[in-house]
Amino acid sequence: MTYTKNLFKHIILLLVFTCYSGWNHAEEFRDSTESEIREAQTLIENQAFDKAFRIFKKLAQRGDSHAEYNLGVMYFKGLGIPQNYEQALIWYQKAAFRKITEAKVQLAWMYAKGLGVRQDNQQAMSYYREAAIDGNIIAQSALAEMYASVQDDTKNAQQAFYWHQSAAQKGNAFSQYKLGQIYRTGDGTEINLLQAAYWFERAANQSNADAQFHLGMQYASGKGVIQNHQTAAFWLKKAADQGSEAAKIQLGMMAYAGIGMEKNLTEAFLVNQGEAQQGNPVAQYNLGLMYANGEGIQKNLESAIYWYEQSAKQGNTGAQYNLALLLMREDTINRSPARGIYWLEQAASSGNQLAQFNLGAIYANGEDTAQNYLLAYQWFALAEKNGHPTAGKFKEKIAKKLSKKELAIVSSTDHSPQKM
Repeated sequence: MTYTKNLFKHIILLLVFTCYSGWNHAEEFRDSTESEIREAQTLIENQAFDKAFRIFKKLAQRGDSHAEYNLGVMYFKGLGIPQNYEQALIWYQKAAFRKITEAKVQLAWMYAKGLGVRQDNQQAMSYYREAAIDGNIIAQSALAEMYASVQDDTKNAQQAFYWHQSAAQKGNAFSQYKLGQIYRTGDGTEINLLQAAYWFERAANQSNADAQFHLGMQYASGKGVIQNHQTAAFWLKKAADQGSEAAKIQLGMMAYAGIGMEKNLTEAFLVNQGEAQQGNPVAQYNLGLMYANGEGIQKNLESAIYWYEQSAKQGNTGAQYNLALLLMREDTINRSPARGIYWLEQAASSGNQLAQFNLGAIYANGEDTAQNYLLAYQWFALAEKNGHPTAGKFKEKIAKKLSKKELAIVSSTDHSPQKM
């Protein structure tokens, strides 16, 4: 089982808050010495951690569950004493045995990460489950993600849905976003785009950038909501302001097309330029397109080739195809038909029907390479199979140039064309 980076960040932030909220449990535990607990709280507020530690340790050794938990926090965070995960684990276990829910959450986190103990996801799930049943929304959200991390398992997907729903209904923004995703994809329940939009909006209103992005995309497409490009731009801007690369690119495309905002090619160029320089393949493709067409920037085919190639190397088939066409153009300064054919083959092998058709034409006519009717036939056949409207006609023309033996060989081929 694995967690996503975002989940780890989410849980860390919440657990730190939970730890500190533990200072305020004095009245909840009958065995606490109220005056001493209040004194320790004051010391914590004044950052006199060493004195607070001595008080909590004395009370913990008497069996005070509240003090046991807070002593675990101090060892875990290294407050007043050197950080010691093993000691934190011991005191959390004592507090958890006495039904302190926050201690169960911390223990689950430590087992999941292998802090002070051997990493054990099953034990982590056990503690998260106990805390989730107690009603702790952090545990419910984390438990849901652990269930979700088990791929291709319907039962676990349903459990993920159940626990995310429980946490979402109590206001947990991360689970609200994840619940929206579940309704969007149907992984754990039936697809319901109306519900997806509802939960995305609840999370978006709590500043969850991923939810803001997906809500914006739903408004842009009109799926689950009434299409509204201005509202789409509003939520995408919110997500972009929080660093969402996908939102920035989408806004750049909207500015390019004048959808949901005034058409602004300069803004579109700048947005895509920034993301392209960070290595985003979609932005690199868009930047190549704008350089090729002279939109938002002076036309520059060499710059277009550069950015198309950056995107093509990351597997963007549109970039591979456009790069190939530029490399084979007569007016390209550093024209390179060999490189052009290479990138056409890359795009064609990924299913791009236009690249497949063009390769068929190149080999049929012997343009910039040796004429090869066998390859031409195979590429035309593949383009036809993938829906190219005229590839079939060209395939039949090439068929007339092949012998029966050759035609039998190429007709039986069920993979990407290869030289014979």
